[in-house]
Amino acid sequence: MLSWFSAIDAQLIARLQSHKLHHALLLSGPSGLGKHAYLPELAQAILCQSKHSRCGTCQSCQLFAAGSHPDFYMIQSDKQIGVDDVRQGLEKLQGHAQLQQNKCLIIHAADTMTESAANALLKTLEEPTNNTFIILSASSARLLPTILSRCEKLTLPLASVSEIQSWLTTEHNLSANEALVNAYATPFKVLAALEDSSGLTFAEFSDDIQAIQTGNLLPLHFGQKWQSKAIECIGWLQHYYLQQTKLKMGTADYTYFAQKLKLSTLTASKMHHAGINKALLLSELLSQ
Repeated sequence: MLSWFSAIDAQLIARLQSHKLHHALLLSGPSGLGKHAYLPELAQAILCQSKHSRCGTCQSCQLFAAGSHPDFYMIQSDKQIGVDDVRQGLEKLQGHAQLQQNKCLIIHAADTMTESAANALLKTLEEPTNNTFIILSASSARLLPTILSRCEKLTLPLASVSEIQSWLTTEHNLSANEALVNAYATPFKVLAALEDSSGLTFAEFSDDIQAIQTGNLLPLHFGQKWQSKAIECIGWLQHYYLQQTKLKMGTADYTYFAQKLKLSTLTASKMHHAGINKALLLSELLSQ
């Protein structure tokens, strides 16, 4: 169990054991938080035959661990979730549970469902079969209002810097300073950055910002270098300007960094426009 989910997990399990858990849950949180790891753990508890405790020894838990539980189905896709994916998952929920307990369907990244896929899910959300639980995860609000209205919406807690650092050390034998953790924000993004030895890194970004400040790097060259990671880079710049704004509170430089923070937010909104010159946008932001 990821430590930052412990509190909300305890609440959900208590509601499950008292038969007060909603049949359709939408668990939201940013990408890289660990939703993909947590949802199956919640499903195991829902299906466990020993007071929903994830006992690990009952028939349900053993089948779950083996990946062959007859009353569990999971939908996931690297791109979009289509209507056929949803229909196949819903077929698994028809009829009585084979283990005479609950049935559970997980839909990872439900915000990537096509409109037809979401519509296929609606009837089951409205009229679920007995002892059926549907758990959806999402990293954005791109879901049909009809889906949102039929689910209990829960926002997963973010991991603190210390929780991320402890998890990296304990589970992966890796370390990250506070600046790196803040730059990537979520645990699995920090982990991916530490394990990725190729490409541009936050450490190199920090060095380049210092080089601009000392006149050893032109903003134009910075923009050209970082345009392939412009969206991630603009997020780092926003965080940098926010930190500087806090540090410069009450000084002559406060207004400058506050303006930079506002400009970086405006620049971020332009980064997703098709055909935009990302190198130029980065260069202009750093030149102003």
